[in-house]
Amino acid sequence: MVLLLIVTMPRSVTAVESTIAINEVMFDPQGADTGFEWIELYNPTCESFDLSGYTITASSADYYTFGKVILGSHEFITIHWRAEGIDTDHDVFTGVDIVDSNMGNTSGYVALFEGSVRSFNTIRDYVSYGLTGQAWSLDAIEAGLWVKDETVSIGDAGTSIGLTVDGKRGDSSQDWSVQNIASPGDKNGEEVGSCITVSPTPTLSPIPTIIDPTPVVIISPTPSVTPTPEPIQTATLTIQNDVVVDHKVPYVLEINNAKPNYQYIVKIEAKDNTESWYFSVTLGNDNQYYAWNSPWSNFPVITTDGTGNGVMEGAFKVKGGSPEGTYFVRAKIKESNGLSIFYSSQETVSVIEPTPDVAKPTPSLTPSNEGELVDTTDGKYSAETVSSISDVKNVAFGTLVSFHGVVTASLHSLGKGVFYVSDDTGGIQIVLSKDNEMQIDYGDEITIVGEYGQKYGESVVRVSDKNFVIIISHGVHKDPVVFNGARGISEFEGQLVSMYGVVSETSGDTFYVDVEGQDVRVYVKESTGIDKPSMRVGYYVKVTGIVSLYKDSYRVLPRFADDILVSKEPFEKVLGVMVLPKTGAYSILGTWFMVLALGLVSLEISTILKESS
Repeated sequence: MVLLLIVTMPRSVTAVESTIAINEVMFDPQGADTGFEWIELYNPTCESFDLSGYTITASSADYYTFGKVILGSHEFITIHWRAEGIDTDHDVFTGVDIVDSNMGNTSGYVALFEGSVRSFNTIRDYVSYGLTGQAWSLDAIEAGLWVKDETVSIGDAGTSIGLTVDGKRGDSSQDWSVQNIASPGDKNGEEVGSCITVSPTPTLSPIPTIIDPTPVVIISPTPSVTPTPEPIQTATLTIQNDVVVDHKVPYVLEINNAKPNYQYIVKIEAKDNTESWYFSVTLGNDNQYYAWNSPWSNFPVITTDGTGNGVMEGAFKVKGGSPEGTYFVRAKIKESNGLSIFYSSQETVSVIEPTPDVAKPTPSLTPSNEGELVDTTDGKYSAETVSSISDVKNVAFGTLVSFHGVVTASLHSLGKGVFYVSDDTGGIQIVLSKDNEMQIDYGDEITIVGEYGQKYGESVVRVSDKNFVIIISHGVHKDPVVFNGARGISEFEGQLVSMYGVVSETSGDTFYVDVEGQDVRVYVKESTGIDKPSMRVGYYVKVTGIVSLYKDSYRVLPRFADDILVSKEPFEKVLGVMVLPKTGAYSILGTWFMVLALGLVSLEISTILKESS
């Protein structure tokens, strides 16, 4: 008789003790989010762990790739999300170029992958919080790293979520808990275990009889040699004390003790009393000025000599429209063939507005009876009148244009100083200069004079004075253009569109809609005050919003709460209009469509009865 004993080992035991763990996540810090969110990883193993080339994502479409990072046994490393700083052995900063969106405050996820190819074969750890059905959850479930329909409960702002046992990689929400006192780089509580090295018991051999033992020789210890510390790379920035807004400012940058015979890329950054280093533009290789979030390839290069020292001269500007006051300026320096970044010394400068040029009279435009803007400067000021918004986009950058349109997104609703207008040919973003506050509402018919250009790649018209915006009438609401996936979303830049499809991914303030096979990103901006509706992958959604371009990525920006309608079931057609099904969560707009439909049906029945009588 043969007795077969089958022993089933739990899957999580090996994984817990052999793989790096997402240990703690701060996704909703007290106060501002940007720069203060972080993810903590922990190495529970008894050997060093090489994170080099791993990628991590946190509730956004951004992926951060680790450089050369070796995490020692039972050590922590904190990834500072959408934050800038100097990387150390236990702190890395993603910066704001690669990561440009925050984690979700009410729901989201963190996923860690080995390498740049992301799939269930390469995912190495995962956690979901707030809501189920988050991105990458199916891959994590298939890889045995997460449990279906599980998500970690969250606490109030300022609290984090963490593994109850440090390093016990949690494939279930039961392994996680709210950490009322966040502890980046430190223990949450009990550890998985410590490394105990057990020496093997030696095999005993017979002890021979020694008649003449060898004399004991005492060797004097070799004196220890203290290694000479490597010099720390430094950079010194020299600029003038007084800076005029939007005027060229020369600088000298000197770096020391860097890599010898090496090239570094240089960006000049400036900030006022806030924490935002984006008030400057740097003169690039092609004699054009580039903002802080432009690709590194556009910026100038400094080359070191054989001793690791180098000097360069360049120029920058404090951006037009920046307020007067005291500013801090620094150089951000990146290895040309690597990810390492360091900063120069900070210089304090006084920023003032330019003195008006008396040789160029200030434009003076007044509205005529027909709503046209008329030049009253005896021909010293002129704008090219164009018949449509599509024609605006065909003129050269820097051209002053005059055109008509209807407001589709009110001033400030989608960003400070920003609104959108459209006509039958297209739509475009309008940027109103600072200190030009006025009331511009959805549905206003207006005439605009401004300078055509681009902002983050999107076509814009910049208006320097509120007097160059003439409101002709109110309440002229244009219907959105229907986007059905037959054409690329880029063809609708600046326009108000509506689309219907299925949620393909959701995280934080962003979700994606599959419209006939084309995934379209929807981003709910904080300035709208919209609370993103609850949704899961596979839900049906109808979205109305403005098509906007930001850093090579198109997205649709809803303006009002009723611009997003969500349902578990497919929408129904009433009089040709897509409305929520009876099982869906009705919005006010959807309810009115239903009331209107029922009213028209009742009217038709009444008419038939009268005719029959």
